[in-house]
Amino acid sequence: MLVLRAVLIELEELDVKIVQTARTSLSDYLRGATGTFLKFVWRIYRVKSIRFAVQSPWEHRPRLYSISRLGLKGIGKQLCRYHEGSNAEIEKQWYCNRPAVSPNGFCSEHQRSPLAYYEKCVAGNWGACYTVDRLWAGEKYAVYLLAFGNNTFKAGMTRAWRIYTRVAEQPHTVACIVNVYDSVVSARQTERKLGKMVKVSEGMGVKRETRLALSLEKIANRMALEEEAKRLASLAARVAEEENAELFSILPRHTELFANAKLVGFSDLVGRPLEIIDYWGGYLLVKSNNKYYLVEKKNILHRIVRVFELVH
Repeated sequence: MLVLRAVLIELEELDVKIVQTARTSLSDYLRGATGTFLKFVWRIYRVKSIRFAVQSPWEHRPRLYSISRLGLKGIGKQLCRYHEGSNAEIEKQWYCNRPAVSPNGFCSEHQRSPLAYYEKCVAGNWGACYTVDRLWAGEKYAVYLLAFGNNTFKAGMTRAWRIYTRVAEQPHTVACIVNVYDSVVSARQTERKLGKMVKVSEGMGVKRETRLALSLEKIANRMALEEEAKRLASLAARVAEEENAELFSILPRHTELFANAKLVGFSDLVGRPLEIIDYWGGYLLVKSNNKYYLVEKKNILHRIVRVFELVH
């Protein structure tokens, strides 16, 4: 038995482009003036490699593996998500192995931990946000904008060191960091303010499967992807507070395979040998019996998994 604690990706830079857009203030717009022009650097990355943080249910420290094949016998109970230690050295982190009892995945002992309060803050509990600022001094938070292929954008927030990981967990075409804050309350206030703008939402408002299809369609067409970058740059020019704000995209290695794979649950793949092919948008792309499937990462993380095959 084992517990998958995290999916870690290494990125490779494919290209760097410049996106130019007009920065027009409201008064300029009302006068019909064009305002000044801004140039955004747009960095295009691709997932280079995937590793998994794997833990024994009886131990507290995970090990990192590049898993190529995985065979599931069954998926069991969820363990507590609480962990502590260096973000840069996951093998030195300590994970709780008590059963999760709360809806957000924490045990009775860690329901009042800073990490648990942070999850409540992200979910919209303002009191929890103030508690996080008191307990997590020194943490930084990034507010970002995300495009995913239709005419709206998502405003989001994450811990600054997780920004690329967080964006890679969501189907997207282009993203941009609006600002970085020392306070999660300030970050949430900005996120909420952005979410009230026209064509911007804190929540997605679009089903995840639809966002996946829309994003992959744009990614597969370079001209369409460039139009996405221009759209986001136009919005970022109005709201970004970061000096030298950059756009970035994280692409899968196998866009066409992603687009044609079947969405299933992990329970549908129990008993089958799975070849791990790719990861993007919060989905693992796996192959079994010459067929490709997409499964959501979140549905297997922190759960006790019984396996009949594990190749790394």
